[in-house]
Amino acid sequence: MGLAYYFQYRLGHRYKRTSVFKYCLVIILPIFAASVPIGLELFATDWLTIRGNPIYITSFTCNAVALLSLIIVAFAFCHRVAEVIIASPSINPEGLNAQFIRIVSQLIGAALMVGIFLVGGQFLGLPLTTLLASAGVGGLAVALAAQGTLKGLFGTMSILLDKPYRVGERILVHGYDGFVEDIGLRSTKIRTLSGTQVSIPNDDMSESQIENIGRRSHIRRATKLRLPIDSSREKIENALKIVREALTDHEGMDPAFPPRIAFDEFFPDAFNIKIIHWYAPADYWEFMAFTERLNLQIVRKFEAAGVQFSLPNRLSYWATDDEQRPLEVKIVGEDV
Repeated sequence: MGLAYYFQYRLGHRYKRTSVFKYCLVIILPIFAASVPIGLELFATDWLTIRGNPIYITSFTCNAVALLSLIIVAFAFCHRVAEVIIASPSINPEGLNAQFIRIVSQLIGAALMVGIFLVGGQFLGLPLTTLLASAGVGGLAVALAAQGTLKGLFGTMSILLDKPYRVGERILVHGYDGFVEDIGLRSTKIRTLSGTQVSIPNDDMSESQIENIGRRSHIRRATKLRLPIDSSREKIENALKIVREALTDHEGMDPAFPPRIAFDEFFPDAFNIKIIHWYAPADYWEFMAFTERLNLQIVRKFEAAGVQFSLPNRLSYWATDDEQRPLEVKIVGEDV
């Protein structure tokens, strides 16, 4: 039995990601292990001349070991059924649906394990009430010892059912901006834009406000152009015309979101032109390339039309004597 379980562990890990068929065939090993105590009981009963308590102890032990082995077989069988379903071309092995199938198979396997324990316990001669009490006490002990694990499992189930994000999508959560690399049974791994990996527990993720950047339909840009305060009305109108022409039927424009350009503010040092436009699809690097071309086009046309951009003004006052130094000004009172 030990050799069978050893090879089942080694071969199962080898074939799980490479060949589903071979992975399913490996279940023969735990089935063989479960048949060993049954064969030993038959051998002791039919071929050995032992009776009384020795044969009773031998028979009970063999049946108990066989029962535990069948529990392992049931759990392994459910796991392999899940992998066969996930092997379908329509299911992403690393996606949320695959994770959901694996979790459901484990829950079904746990239910089968409890059922086999209750039925097998009655076969061994244990009262049903004793079995139910044992199962209840054992379940309570496991629940108390694994509160964090169970909490994470329920958080994972919530994510799998609600699907707020998928593997490969860019999300923003708890100040971390990056791409989802893996959704595990306990945590979600995010590769941030700086290259570091962050693991966040799924129970925390299920209760957090998640901004899914990867699912946006477009990218919105809102910027401002400032013209000098001494610009004439004609130059302001010319600047508005240049920007509107540059954004007319622009690359990536969604007819439902036309660009918006307006002369909206008077500042003490400049006139402000507000520009809002949208780019679709939401490919960030294509959007950046378009933004660069748009900015250069506006700069060229502004230069040709003699329209200047407003720059911050600084006035410096210097002393008028032979020594080069800033002029010191001091206010001593209103009546001076």
